[in-house]
Amino acid sequence: IGSRTVDLALAVDVSRAQLHFFTFDQASRRLEPLPGKPVDLGVEVTGFCSYRSPVTGKVYALVATDDGDLEQLELHDRDGGIAAISMRRVPLGRGAGPCAVDDATQTVIVSVETTGLWRLAAEPESDATPMQIDALAPFGTIDEEVKGVAIYRADTATAYVFAADVGQG
Repeated sequence: IGSRTVDLALAVDVSRAQLHFFTFDQASRRLEPLPGKPVDLGVEVTGFCSYRSPVTGKVYALVATDDGDLEQLELHDRDGGIAAISMRRVPLGRGAGPCAVDDATQTVIVSVETTGLWRLAAEPESDATPMQIDALAPFGTIDEEVKGVAIYRADTATAYVFAADVGQG
């Protein structure tokens, strides 16, 4: 922010469809809101993750919507706060939801409740063509609907995608 480096925390207020920004205050050990207004997203948010590009150092918010889009917003400093510019909108299908980013491979994993799990490049200038990595049964291993996605990187060559399938209850 400005000339100083801060740890940035992002949060979505689903009821207001707004993206809020915080930094960690070392002295108080609390999250402190950054100055400025939240970013109005103008759409029902059903999933959210963030990405820091190892290529450019830029930070992005990736917002999934119930309409089925994944919008990538570039975050930048504005008067000591954060502003966002839409870089791309990728259609994924009705019910796009939870997502996770693998910084090492520069990929985003997104759950779509009607079809399964999809992977696409995280760099906004990259090909945005999604590739399906798992599908709903009987065509894949997902019983019902994925309500959470996480990536665990075991080492530089091995990563695992974890998906919370409500059908596995």
